[in-house]
Amino acid sequence: MIAPIPQTHAPSGTCDPRLDLSTSGVAIAPSPIADYSIPPGQADGGKTANPQLASPDLRVERSSHPDALLRDSGAWNALACGHPFRQTQWLAPWWHHFGNARDAYFVAATDSLGELRGVLPLYRSLHSPWPVRTLAFVASGQACSDHLSVIAGHDGHRIGRLMGNWLAEKAADPDHGWDWIVLDGVSAGDGAIAGLAQGLCEAGAGLHVQSRMNTWYHAVVDTWDAYVRGLSKPNRRQIRTVTSRLEDTPGLAVGVSTSLQDLRRDLCTMIELHQRRWVEVGEAGTYADPAFRDFVHDAASSFFQAGRLRMLTARLGDQILSGEIQLVSDDGTIHCYSAGMDPDQVKFEPGKMINFETLRYAYENGIPGIDMLRGDEPYKARLGATPRPLLSVRFAAPTIRGKFQHLFWRTGFATLQWCRQQSGRTKIAVFDSIESSVKHSGEVRV
Repeated sequence: MIAPIPQTHAPSGTCDPRLDLSTSGVAIAPSPIADYSIPPGQADGGKTANPQLASPDLRVERSSHPDALLRDSGAWNALACGHPFRQTQWLAPWWHHFGNARDAYFVAATDSLGELRGVLPLYRSLHSPWPVRTLAFVASGQACSDHLSVIAGHDGHRIGRLMGNWLAEKAADPDHGWDWIVLDGVSAGDGAIAGLAQGLCEAGAGLHVQSRMNTWYHAVVDTWDAYVRGLSKPNRRQIRTVTSRLEDTPGLAVGVSTSLQDLRRDLCTMIELHQRRWVEVGEAGTYADPAFRDFVHDAASSFFQAGRLRMLTARLGDQILSGEIQLVSDDGTIHCYSAGMDPDQVKFEPGKMINFETLRYAYENGIPGIDMLRGDEPYKARLGATPRPLLSVRFAAPTIRGKFQHLFWRTGFATLQWCRQQSGRTKIAVFDSIESSVKHSGEVRV
């Protein structure tokens, strides 16, 4: 059994961290560079008078110096839906370690009182051989951050649409222009990203939505005993076997790091075990990059000090057999981020030890659910988790250049799909819109 850690549940009225809802923003000093004011009745860039977008009047602007935004964690996190991958504890360390080599492109929305109402944390890169300017999410790519979005609390769709209008207007700007926006780690049906897509597409931007994998969420309902009874006979047998092994093997236990010193030590061991697996199959592994290791250490320490991290380890005496970083949402939801296992100790099934003890902890401590994040590993379905498409959303600039680039890219993608079909591989799932992607939740692709 593992000891519970203190929980601070989201206040009444805050959102489910997997959806596009949250509390309203608080005051923050804006960092204006490119300025876009939306007067009442012209909130969609002056094309229509939409009363739903008109009040209060908002200003959308770009900040190339986002440090002030990230330092004001209270204002930022109030809009983050309680989700760890949208909070400053995650994004600020990433920007600290990787931002210096990137062109900051943070799009912020403030109201007439100067209060932050939304932020879209992006960076801009230049790709060869042609000078193609691409915007992407902060902490995407190597970090494998899921559920990234426009960070705007309850007002996600509306503010996303305003930001889409602003981005479309600036596509050809000499200082703020862009050719592609490529957003990875988006959840199917995300309302704020749907609003962003609406704002861009109504100005003529091209849109492509695809998914190569799912995220998986295990909703905690009923009791632990009822959950176990509902499993298949082989899975019930596995839980009994692992539980008996934990009870009968001296020194075998599962626990959490209880101090910052323990966290740093256990995290170093987990990273070493994670790397061993990849090195043995001839791959470098994610943590081969020292900057990435430092980022994860800093983010983990920040979450731990805020009471929002569980560094879970399975041990035999003083030896760590496996470990997993688990980030915790404001409402207590557990997000299983990264794990490592000693390949020489598979006889103890330490991965199953951590999985089963995490489930037991969630059921016995009133946790809403367990987010197993990206990847279609078979064990997630066996444990009762439900899949939801993880999207890659691509926008082409509403310019002549952007339209030609989009046509060229779509031709290449169609060729790729044909090749996959001819070789007997499953084609990449493609959706007409952000909204339509949610209809495919529950489907598993390989």
